[in-house]
Amino acid sequence: MSLEPLRRHRRWVALGALPAILTAVVVLEWVWPAGHRAGAGPVDHPFAAVADTSEAAAGATVAARVGDIEVIDPFVPVPASPAVAAFYATFRNLGAEPDALVGASTPVAASAGLHQEMEDGNGGMMMPLARLVIPAHGTAVLRPAHDHVMLENLRSALVSGQTIVMTLHFQRAGTVEVSVPVVPLSALVGGTP
Repeated sequence: MSLEPLRRHRRWVALGALPAILTAVVVLEWVWPAGHRAGAGPVDHPFAAVADTSEAAAGATVAARVGDIEVIDPFVPVPASPAVAAFYATFRNLGAEPDALVGASTPVAASAGLHQEMEDGNGGMMMPLARLVIPAHGTAVLRPAHDHVMLENLRSALVSGQTIVMTLHFQRAGTVEVSVPVVPLSALVGGTP
């Protein structure tokens, strides 16, 4: 019995698997680029942007606008910890040039910083995010279990129904103050309040 048909079959199976392997490598590099690996500092978010603005903010409420940037449906859930909370919102860029959220601050916390949550095989981990890119004529979203602005060392407990002020800093559009409602955790069932 000749082993040549089996060898040819293995060769075709290996060649047939090659596109899937290459695709997996490309997708992994896109989702988890070198800058996000252990020991890396803050980097730009590679896939936070959504190009289609028509569906991303349909039925949404614009809370503030600066330059070409609209801040849509911002909220802070009542934190589970008395020391930290998270800010979420959608940002719509009506302009022809990309922009980026590069920072935030609030009087209710000692510090506020952009973060992203990533799956690391042992659960989730958080990493600093240098900026959240908002494409021209597109949107970017801070949402639970993904990207967010972390409010650290809260100066007092946040309660449902309270409104806080967030100051958001955009690379091109500038700075804007936004009134942000604190919502109950139960409002997050399904993703957003």
